Amino acid sequence: MKRTNSERHVTQSILSVIGECVDHFGPGCVGVQKILNARCPLVRFAHQPSGFQCDLTANNRVAMKSTELLYLYGELDPRVRSLVFTIRCWARAHGITSSIPGAWITNFALTVMVLFFLQKRTPPIIPKLDYLRDLAGTSEHY
Repeated sequence: MKRTNSERHVTQSILSVIGECVDHFGPGCVGVQKILNARCPLVRFAHQPSGFQCDLTANNRVAMKSTELLYLYGELDPRVRSLVFTIRCWARAHGITSSIPGAWITNFALTVMVLFFLQKRTPPIIPKLDYLRDLAGTSEHY
């Protein structure tokens, strides 16, 4: 337990420094929030030129693997990224998603729903995760 608390403290310290750097030196980065006491500590900010909301975290293996998976699906078919981006913009414009915490669908959940839709097409546009797992070598399984 002590080691876990120590690792958490190190993560919080690192993210605190990153938050300060983004706040002072990140071009176009505004609204920097250091949310260090959350279950998963993070730094949240907006990138004004692109309009993107960003969350930075550290030592979050699930988030890293999820990000890798989303990247992989985007690489498999160039239409995936375009469709996800379009759906996310549409959802924001219609009040389905929001950068403000509340009773909205998250962008991650919306993205997973788009991926599910693409997997269920006939024929599928992208493969199911089980198929990708079967293609991976044993050293790539986590």
